[in-house]
Amino acid sequence: MSLPTRLIVCTECEYETREPQQPIRVLYQLADNILVEGHHTRGWCHSCDDLREIEDLDAARFQQTLERYRDHLEGRGPDFKAQARAVFDDPTLSPGAKIRLSVQAFRNRPPDNLEEAIWELEALLAALRARQSPPRCLTCGSAQTARVVFAEADGLSQDFRHRCGGQLRLVPAEEEPYRMRLALHPSDYYLTTEGVLIEIRPKL
Repeated sequence: MSLPTRLIVCTECEYETREPQQPIRVLYQLADNILVEGHHTRGWCHSCDDLREIEDLDAARFQQTLERYRDHLEGRGPDFKAQARAVFDDPTLSPGAKIRLSVQAFRNRPPDNLEEAIWELEALLAALRARQSPPRCLTCGSAQTARVVFAEADGLSQDFRHRCGGQLRLVPAEEEPYRMRLALHPSDYYLTTEGVLIEIRPKL
């Protein structure tokens, strides 16, 4: 699988990198070897001194997903198929916007086994709330990380400064018409609830 990459540069020095690096899935191993899928996000690893994928430990995000699953279980959840149809029938949306919004609706669909998914999320939330370590780098395992979020308007990192004092900038596609494509190999990262790597399994 190959995907077009996005160029990320520093506004003050010659640092640059590209994303995505590798598509990964984070799986936390709970008690009795139960596996629950987590989240990851981009961040700066001070040990790697580079932009990396790091754990996303935003408990509020997991809680929102849990509440959405509970609504579906009780029959209060939205019909994602109807949402996708409404998006494609909306004449005011561009083709790109229709695809983006329909994919978003599809991703928000509930899992087939809602009761099991709810139990797993409750167990993961309890483990994350008891956790001691901050988010770890998924490359080296260091807990010396900082989340990097790029602003929609100008592509600049909002709450992070590079070691030179500059900001990181996500270069828009129109400034790089011939974007590099990278061969990507999806992998599953198995972690303890403290973020310690157990093993990496390539997805075949």
